[in-house]
Amino acid sequence: MGVKVTSNIVQWGNKKQSDIDKALLNLATVVHRDASALAPRLTGNLIASGRIEKIQNGYAISFGGAAIKYAAIRHEYNKKNPQTIHYLSRSGDKNSKNYAKYLKAGS
Repeated sequence: MGVKVTSNIVQWGNKKQSDIDKALLNLATVVHRDASALAPRLTGNLIASGRIEKIQNGYAISFGGAAIKYAAIRHEYNKKNPQTIHYLSRSGDKNSKNYAKYLKAGS
């Protein structure tokens, strides 16, 4: 009589990685949404330039680009609307504290 012992650790690991990836995407989406709400909106170009990109081990949220070179300046300085400075980092700080909530929602 023989006994065979097997493991589903690979499938379990893949499922957990998928759950973590979903949680990170959900968190990135919320950070992007909140940052867009906090960003200056004179023409709407800065907000429209926001994007979420897949990177190794997560996602990157960014604003600006070739057409919106002032995005970094507006993130750091805005004498006219000081309540809008640090729009992206404020959103990231606020939402990253609740990471466990996104992990539970993703599984």
